[in-house]
Amino acid sequence: MNTTSAPTRIATTPWPKGAPAAVSLTFDVDADAGDCWRRLSGRLTTLSEAQYGIGKGLERILRVLRGHEVTATFYVPGEVAHKYPQAIKALADAGHEVGHHGYHHLFTDTVRPTEERDELLRGLDALTEVLGRRPAGYRSPGWELTPLTLELLDREGFLYDSSCMGDDEPYTLRHGGHEILELPIDWSLDDWVFFRFSREAGGLMSDPEALLRTWTREMQNAIEESRHVTLTMHPEVMGRGYRCHVLSELIDWLRARNVWIVNHAELVRFLTANADPMRTRDELPVCATRPQA
Repeated sequence: MNTTSAPTRIATTPWPKGAPAAVSLTFDVDADAGDCWRRLSGRLTTLSEAQYGIGKGLERILRVLRGHEVTATFYVPGEVAHKYPQAIKALADAGHEVGHHGYHHLFTDTVRPTEERDELLRGLDALTEVLGRRPAGYRSPGWELTPLTLELLDREGFLYDSSCMGDDEPYTLRHGGHEILELPIDWSLDDWVFFRFSREAGGLMSDPEALLRTWTREMQNAIEESRHVTLTMHPEVMGRGYRCHVLSELIDWLRARNVWIVNHAELVRFLTANADPMRTRDELPVCATRPQA
């Protein structure tokens, strides 16, 4: 019976340099990948919003991160890497991590198994081709991990996933005989739910201060519990000028409290090296026994 076992939290020694908590800034660089954009190819205004993300939005975010000397994790579909190789190479050249985010940004729970397998393997090949190395981590498009995807991640030697919500700190996800280190996400920690808008569905145009209050309160709790948090953003959303000011303010808030700002790959290396030695091998981060990517 393919059941999912209860999460095993990853206990660690204290965070580096006496940090009271840790946070990862992550960005989903979806751009104009996927069938939905091909279907909208005649709607140039709608298409231009997606292209804004890979252009001006990404440029502005990189400027903020560079100014604060912060590295982040950018999850990129393989199609985006193929369409915009120079932009994706620039991320890696600036010291940021590039993670796997499918190929066409297809939702894994809505496609046939053959398509799901192709989506993962083709995306892996594309990122390896453009970057010259395999990505270490994966985030499912639409944030829906399936048993097949988990099986493929395990088989292909990925070090971690960041698609699930079973805890609010890193844990080992197990299902059907497969497991992986999970760096959990949450809808409330995603800029999309605060700002996304479409002509058909409407949406929200929140005051950026609402996002800042929500995220800093989450981080205050993380400080109290000495845990790690993953925040998720999109270049076409957070890359607007006034929202980038909020990103800068958030980093200032974190720095003022000595929170460790760390990309996902670096966090996994730390967890691998510093997992609680009192735990059994089965309870150590799964990345501890994986080949390096």
